[in-house]
Amino acid sequence: MAILLILICTIILTTNLQLLSVDFGVKFFGNLLILLGTLFWAIDNNFSKILSQKGDIIHIVSLKSICGGTIVLIASYALGLSFSFELLIILYLVIVGIFSIGLSLVLFMLGLKLIGTTKTSVTFATSSLFGAGFSFILLNESLSVIQISAGFVMLFGVYLLSKKI
Repeated sequence: MAILLILICTIILTTNLQLLSVDFGVKFFGNLLILLGTLFWAIDNNFSKILSQKGDIIHIVSLKSICGGTIVLIASYALGLSFSFELLIILYLVIVGIFSIGLSLVLFMLGLKLIGTTKTSVTFATSSLFGAGFSFILLNESLSVIQISAGFVMLFGVYLLSKKI
């Protein structure tokens, strides 16, 4: 029940119940790429659960990050992408790297180790709630009553999920 609540509210929060306005152009292709990314993330979650039981999480996260960064650099070079950034952008990239990649990956791996792949992945769906909240605060994007309500139901779902541990 808790998993279903969280997943349904994730859909409501991200779509604002405007499911019939599907755009089969660029947005559709972008969404398809995101779905493909989540497929690879799901594969990673299952392997990371095994790894989290067998080794030091900091070492695992470090090695995963080095491997991932190497692949991104190779792909960027192969695609001819430029790496010239302004100093302020580099500062933002360092901050995002520390928190979005480093710290979040360590916490995620600890979650995998402590509560398992399914509960960690479902709880991770609340990232849409935090994304919507930060876009409201930082980017002045709007939030509907439906989205806010879905957020509260989602948090209740996480509460129910945690009671089953």
